[in-house]
Amino acid sequence: AILVGMDERVAGAWIGASIDQTGNVIASAAIISDEATEIAGIVKIILNSGLGLLATAVAFWWQSRQLRIRSEEDGSGRAHDKQGFSWIFLYDKFPKFVLGYLISSAVLTLLVVEGTANGDALPLAVKSMSKWWFS
Repeated sequence: AILVGMDERVAGAWIGASIDQTGNVIASAAIISDEATEIAGIVKIILNSGLGLLATAVAFWWQSRQLRIRSEEDGSGRAHDKQGFSWIFLYDKFPKFVLGYLISSAVLTLLVVEGTANGDALPLAVKSMSKWWFS
């Protein structure tokens, strides 16, 4: 990205979308700039969250397919076990880390106000922790 003169934000988005592991994304983007690191991290979190939602959609598709196959084999046209939507199945199959992302985002959005002491301290704390964890 540096050799071809790519914009920092574009490079961060490419790195976030193309590298598999989150730690590697942050380390790779940090070579370019802090802004590229932020963009790469955001893109990676969005992709990780989307993957959880996609996995849940595939699990529901699979469940409905299995119910349809069972009912066709039986010849009755009805599924025997669970029919339709199941909240227990959703809870069982849904990746819980997506809830963690959403809860963390909501808490930080509601509790941290920019321009206050806490709001100014949070980015510095996150930056120092990320350098400690990923360096």
